[in-house]
Amino acid sequence: MTEPAIDQLILVPGRTQAEVVLWGSAVLEYAATFPGVTISHDYADVGRPQFERLTLVQPDYWPDAMWALLKQNPRRFGVEQMNAPTPEVLAEILHA
Repeated sequence: MTEPAIDQLILVPGRTQAEVVLWGSAVLEYAATFPGVTISHDYADVGRPQFERLTLVQPDYWPDAMWALLKQNPRRFGVEQMNAPTPEVLAEILHA
């Protein structure tokens, strides 16, 4: 049974394409369970108007420019920060 849709952006870190894929794959099962979840590595997506919720994985990873975008955004939406040292830990948190 699927859950009600909430447009949520999950920003995953990664310094290389391979790292981004690992972090993104940790979120796939969660995204399949909850319609409306978008997985991204592009912090510019925080400016897209459709999202009601933002989840930042490894908040210390993201540059100051992303935080400035959040502060400048006139919309109010929920921001959640998840500290997960590895993709495996993130998957465990999301699937608990």
